[in-house]
Amino acid sequence: MKRHFFKTIGLLVLLSILMGTCAQQSEIAFTYGPVQVTVQELTQRAAAYAQRGQIKSEKDYQAAIDLMIRQQLVIELKAQEWGLDRFSEQEKEQMRVEAKTIYEGLLNSYVQNYASGAPKEEQEALRSELVLYWEELGTTEQSAFETLRFERISDRVLDKVQATVTEDEIYQVYLEQVEKDKNLFENNVKHFEFYSHYRGSDIWFTPKGYRRFIRILLPVEQGLLDNYFNALHLGEDASKQRQLVIDSVAAQLDLINIQARDGQTFADAIKQHSIDPYEGNNTLDTGYPIHRESTIYSSDIINVAFAQNMEAPGAISLPAVTKEGVSVLYYVADKDGGPVELNEQMKASISSYLALQKRNSLIEDWMREYPLKTEKVVSNLQ
Repeated sequence: MKRHFFKTIGLLVLLSILMGTCAQQSEIAFTYGPVQVTVQELTQRAAAYAQRGQIKSEKDYQAAIDLMIRQQLVIELKAQEWGLDRFSEQEKEQMRVEAKTIYEGLLNSYVQNYASGAPKEEQEALRSELVLYWEELGTTEQSAFETLRFERISDRVLDKVQATVTEDEIYQVYLEQVEKDKNLFENNVKHFEFYSHYRGSDIWFTPKGYRRFIRILLPVEQGLLDNYFNALHLGEDASKQRQLVIDSVAAQLDLINIQARDGQTFADAIKQHSIDPYEGNNTLDTGYPIHRESTIYSSDIINVAFAQNMEAPGAISLPAVTKEGVSVLYYVADKDGGPVELNEQMKASISSYLALQKRNSLIEDWMREYPLKTEKVVSNLQ
């Protein structure tokens, strides 16, 4: 409900610019099928598109015309052609109630943002000023109703032409994405981690050489950590300061070495000793993927993860010192490199992408069904 509310507010602010100027007379900017759009309508719509980042600038009128046709006019014309623009009186009344709620909610939101601590009289005055100002822009309860009506029409039109996506099409896109990511990441762990870790991109290919670990993170007195990392920063020999950090948790390390004999007992020790803030990753089923060339982990973590005593899964690392404290790693397994397995979630994502592409292609076909005539006055606006 909340997502729908804000979606409708966005459409209201955009479409009301057009609806609020329809009664004003000006030159015709372009004609699309039977629809005539004035210069004033076009310039205000272009400004709205530019503000929302949908076109490069408010002077990019050709892009604004294309977007206006694509997002609204062709949908309305198709709805008229198919008889999908008709509503019962009951449906209209429901939309009027919803439009009033949206309009009032938008007003209240502005008043709360700009006068939340002001006396009631000032809030009411601001509200009255907003009502008058919005009326000048064409943002009213009626424009909210027209916006909702267009939303419903658009849904009806697009529901009527739902695209069919085949398994072969899904698999072909999967192969294309795998090949693309293979070229990007197969020999470049830095790029792989940038896209997967920092940008959160969908990843279709994993470089070889990753190992999965779980860890116990032990808290350390901040002063000891500061002394160690300050010495490192100054380029000094910090081995003494590092040893002091490790000695401060020696009793816990000894206990962990006694308790943790395999993956399960190490996982149990995590619950008892660890302060890891990312505990959702810290399970035997997931774990932390670490590579010799990783850039998202400290050098101390990488060194203990690939030390000589960590030759095979089941090994427990020497302690590593990080700014969070002292970590002990358990080597869970090697992580398979190569193409990521195509699962149901990925299939659904690809299917949605292909359906959108097909729908956009269909809209392109519709757009060519109606003649577009752009008047010379548009070129004079540049």
